[in-house]
Amino acid sequence: PGFQRWREELKALLEVEPPSLCDVAIQTTEWMLDKLEAPVKRVRASNLAGIEGEASKLVASICQAVHATAYLTGTGALDYMDPADFAEIGCEICVQEWRPFEYEQAHPDAGFVPHLSTLDLLLNCPDTAPALIEQSGGWRALSAAVPGR
Repeated sequence: PGFQRWREELKALLEVEPPSLCDVAIQTTEWMLDKLEAPVKRVRASNLAGIEGEASKLVASICQAVHATAYLTGTGALDYMDPADFAEIGCEICVQEWRPFEYEQAHPDAGFVPHLSTLDLLLNCPDTAPALIEQSGGWRALSAAVPGR
């Protein structure tokens, strides 16, 4: 149903020759966030002043530049994050607690195919995608100790 609804928008989005793969990623992400009605301001790190460092220090530097009081992250980033970098700038680290869910897909006879993109969810469930995502988890504050450190 979402594909039928947004076919022309997707066609216009994907037929343009972008200057870079980064631009494709940004444009498609912006499109999906718009469809999900995500009320967040997004900025390119390259447009911020005073960004420096690598890995954890780089992310903390970005947070400081945008005056963030909390940094939302998935569990994969915990391997390189140093909570001290964020404590130093007064920014709390919150880790996503994600609970996978099943939703109606275009070919039910094939069974549910997990681990697809948000685009698949939007195209299959255009009216319920935001609520499904919101119900699928939350955030917990990271304790001072990071697993594996």
